[in-house]
Amino acid sequence: MKLIKKKPKESITDTLSAVKDINYGFECLISQNGKNNIKSDIIKFDLSYTNSKHKEDLYFKLTNKLFNSMHRQYFNEKLNYLFVIEYNEILSKGNYELDELEEVRVHCHVVLDTTIPESIFRQHIKKVFGLESDVYFDDLINRSDKDQYNNYLTKQGAENNYLTYKSYNYKICLNFVKVEI
Repeated sequence: MKLIKKKPKESITDTLSAVKDINYGFECLISQNGKNNIKSDIIKFDLSYTNSKHKEDLYFKLTNKLFNSMHRQYFNEKLNYLFVIEYNEILSKGNYELDELEEVRVHCHVVLDTTIPESIFRQHIKKVFGLESDVYFDDLINRSDKDQYNNYLTKQGAENNYLTYKSYNYKICLNFVKVEI
């Protein structure tokens, strides 16, 4: 079993490198679906109003409090993920610069290949991010644009150069085999 993680910080020197690495992670995640005869879902969810004050705070909560915790608790389940943190929509459209805004909120887009039910994710998200967080789940498999969804994930890198090493993370277990206990 091979585990693919985000490339080391030294290899991600600019936005273009981050975009390439996100695209690589997305292709690995999508290609794993349906292998090994394990029924897993590829879902995406958007997370807003996270009570995170900045990008680094949201990154820490996603990586350490949500996904690492779930990996430990559901070690016998498939849990491949990729997340990209974005600034709010007004920045995405290019109307303002970062230093012109008094308050900059962050949100994220997450792609999962998992055997863990959505209801369990909702419980963990509410526990980590609070009851006021807004979560929108969608089945990525049935979307007509699933093969181009990575372009949506990397739009702030292509348009505004806001993607950095701390804007995303992924952990993908290739050739996952579910262990029955």
